Amino acid sequence: MLRLSSVGRFAVMAGVAAMVATACGGTNTPTSTDVGQGSLTGAGATFPGPFYDKAFLDYSIRYPQVKVNYQAVGSGAGIQQFIKKTVDFQSAEILLM
Repeated sequence: MLRLSSVGRFAVMAGVAAMVATACGGTNTPTSTDVGQGSLTGAGATFPGPFYDKAFLDYSIRYPQVKVNYQAVGSGAGIQQFIKKTVDFQSAEILLM
């Protein structure tokens, strides 16, 4: 197992703190004119479908000029639709072991 010295632990913690501060800080919140307009259609994995439904609904409330439609049809069907260019994006389940 890898053991870090106190200097190494400090460096890792400082790096993580810098990433968190960068991700959480700033006032560069996009306005409704910054995101453009149009619609996207996606298809793919069924497992993240409920999350995508909620996320895309929240996004469309914030940016009503953008519509996202996601079809939870399964990873394989989503891949086939993406290959056939009938959808704009595809989602597959990623299993982490």
